[in-house]
Amino acid sequence: MNKKNSQHLRLFLFYVVAAFAVHFDRFILGPYALFKTHDQFDSIWPHQVALAERLLSFQMPGWHPDYIGGMPFLIWEINWLFSPMLLGSLFSGPWNLTAITIMQFVLAGFGTYLFLDHFFDADKYTGMLGGLLWAFGTFNLTYWRIFDLAAIPMLIYCTDRISVAYEKKTRLWLLLGLIICATNILIAKGAVFVAFFQLFFIYFSNQTWNRRRKVLLSYSLFWSFVAVVNLPLILSLLSNAQHSSRSILQWIPQDFFLGNCLHNIFSIFRSLFTDSQITLGFIGSLIFFYSFFKFREWNSLTKCIFYYYVAALFFMKFIFFSPWFLSLWQ
Repeated sequence: MNKKNSQHLRLFLFYVVAAFAVHFDRFILGPYALFKTHDQFDSIWPHQVALAERLLSFQMPGWHPDYIGGMPFLIWEINWLFSPMLLGSLFSGPWNLTAITIMQFVLAGFGTYLFLDHFFDADKYTGMLGGLLWAFGTFNLTYWRIFDLAAIPMLIYCTDRISVAYEKKTRLWLLLGLIICATNILIAKGAVFVAFFQLFFIYFSNQTWNRRRKVLLSYSLFWSFVAVVNLPLILSLLSNAQHSSRSILQWIPQDFFLGNCLHNIFSIFRSLFTDSQITLGFIGSLIFFYSFFKFREWNSLTKCIFYYYVAALFFMKFIFFSPWFLSLWQ
């Protein structure tokens, strides 16, 4: 094992130990230590557990007789090969949720370390801190987005590396990472957002067309696999379009009004000084505008990050909350 792989193994074990450490209250307090951040968790989670139990016992999901007086499994948008759901079914509550959040903590932390090391050439301790920060932002949440967020750094890293990896063993590890990411992403949920910005990152983080072509091939193969993995979910949405509130068939494009465009432009500048979720608030915005005057002195990677930020801001303000996109997404 070379020095780099040995360091990666030690860092992976570090995040495993850290995951158990931050879950120490779970092992002491049990269900009294649980904290839920989504009001639908109590209704969605039992359904996922019941579906996973049938899949692991090699039974066809069929009908769920104990839920709301009887309901077919297919009417819910739950992926049959969703790794958090399958992992959670191996444990009884509250340990099923604990097992899932431990897995997401390790995935988020180690994936972020690899991401920072590969793309930003960050030193070991900076990468460790960055991984811990991303992992701490994911481990105690129960909303579906958390699985997408935990997988993003690992997804971008593996997609980029597998296109240029020459050793068979390395490619197998990267392929395993992509499979884990694929089973953490639901195509009808956050995958639309993740795929768009991953494509954007691929384009601006690679300078030559030959390099972009190789990474785009990995990108295309990955999202094709995600579509296959989520096929039961897609068929469910198609077959239950008349019953589901999140139908992918009921897409009716809305007119694009100039007034809405002007309102969104104004809201961007207003948000820069008021919305702490987009920037660091007023002080952060002043620093941002000051640094913008030094644009010519930025290196290429800093400029890529800036382009990424602008694209995210545009997406959130002009696309994400627009009626036509909400109809398509649902």
